[in-house]
Amino acid sequence: MKNTIVVLLVIVAMASCKPKEKLPFGRNPGIEDRHWVLKEMEGKPISFTVTQKEVSIEFENDNNFTLEAGCNTVNGMYTSQDNLIFIHQMMSTKMACPELDRETSILNLLQKTNHYKLKQSKVNGIVQEQLMLMGGDTLLLKFEKGVKQE
Repeated sequence: MKNTIVVLLVIVAMASCKPKEKLPFGRNPGIEDRHWVLKEMEGKPISFTVTQKEVSIEFENDNNFTLEAGCNTVNGMYTSQDNLIFIHQMMSTKMACPELDRETSILNLLQKTNHYKLKQSKVNGIVQEQLMLMGGDTLLLKFEKGVKQE
């Protein structure tokens, strides 16, 4: 009788564990076709003055991305599988601007990124989505889903 109960418990436990659904290789619909606005860089909050453009990134479903770095625009490619991401073949416009040091730092952090985390939270009843680009255990860049500025 005791063995039967143990066997039944094991069967129920195994039946309730369904395998994690695999994402399409090279893509993650959870990060694609969204406008992500930079909120933190290496754990430090980022703010923009009235005259500064926000820093944002958009991952497209064709494995290209566009980063509006504040002054310059960066285009490149990405490949992802599950929560791993590889950002490569970046090219940038080369306009001089006061935020150039910050832009250079952001590009360097993008090159160090090897995985990401998606997080949802509710603030005042509004669901906020966050994209955290990681390098190992280190949070490099944190973005929040935003609305594209025209």
